[in-house]
Amino acid sequence: MYSARVSKSACPVKAEPGIDSESTSEVLFGESVLIQESKGEWCKIKTLRDGYEGYVLSTALELTDSQATHWVCNKATLVFEQADIKSVVVRRLTFGSALVAESFNSNFLSLPSGGFIWAAHCLQAGETMTANMIEIGRQHYLNAPYRWGGRSSDGCDCSGLIQMLAIARGIELPRDSADQQAFLKIDIEYKDRQAEDLVFWSGHVGILESPDMLLHATAHSMRCCFEPLEQVIERAGGPEAIKRII
Repeated sequence: MYSARVSKSACPVKAEPGIDSESTSEVLFGESVLIQESKGEWCKIKTLRDGYEGYVLSTALELTDSQATHWVCNKATLVFEQADIKSVVVRRLTFGSALVAESFNSNFLSLPSGGFIWAAHCLQAGETMTANMIEIGRQHYLNAPYRWGGRSSDGCDCSGLIQMLAIARGIELPRDSADQQAFLKIDIEYKDRQAEDLVFWSGHVGILESPDMLLHATAHSMRCCFEPLEQVIERAGGPEAIKRII
């Protein structure tokens, strides 16, 4: 196995090595993976964060065992060619991207791979956001398009949204909703539900803003949105479980 980091702004993780294969997840810039095997232009990877396995294009990876020093805490940020906001933009990174960077001046971090990023859009590795998961979702994911397998603020699915909100608060969750449900051990009765509890249906998950309002990424409206819990239940049936994450 070889250690690598994602070198593209985002890259779909495929179920099989082929461009037409189903996208089951997504890795973001700077995330660490283990390359388990190579098949032509494809690599089978295992993500270090959550152990998720799948196939990505080898051109999306850079062989390195360097550790991230920062991560992007803004909805998105830009990498400039020079430490100047008027210089050429060479890359756009979304919320949750990981960085190997060092301080350049009071405004910019420099990336060894080239480019400069606005320092105020980043937190140090291991540093978490102070806002709660609902506010993080409102600021960084609200109205993002629904995208099967997505995890970024440019497009996400239900469990990708929940995983990224948890990561921002320093909480590690599995990638998929069924695994998230099994991972969380605190079961809540429907009548006792409260803000920031996770509500699970078969193949779907959302997080409560209040006992009666759900934040979720849904294929019903093809976006990340707030929706009355009662409306979701009318459409999808009663939830399988309610879990307390914090």
